[in-house]
Amino acid sequence: MSLFVIILLIVLGIVLLLIEFLVIPGITIAGIGGLVLIGTSIYSTYKSYGNTTGNIVLIVTFLLVLAATILALRSKTWRKVMLNTTVDGKAAESFDDRLKP
Repeated sequence: MSLFVIILLIVLGIVLLLIEFLVIPGITIAGIGGLVLIGTSIYSTYKSYGNTTGNIVLIVTFLLVLAATILALRSKTWRKVMLNTTVDGKAAESFDDRLKP
């Protein structure tokens, strides 16, 4: 597998993981797909280029995922896309007074 394809798989995997973390939380296709893409690219690097390059790609990929997650959670742009819900309703306080035995 060429180095360009490996880098493309890593980038797509990171994008899918960020979508999973920020837009559609929960264990979904995006998160699993991101992990599969990243895992496939790291495995292909070990298979095609050897242990040294595989270790470098593994460490760099881990650092990129960590940095992308931290930057995405700190940026205010994602707050418009993220799901933020609040409950504004109140419960009736004197509901028991209206009940008859």
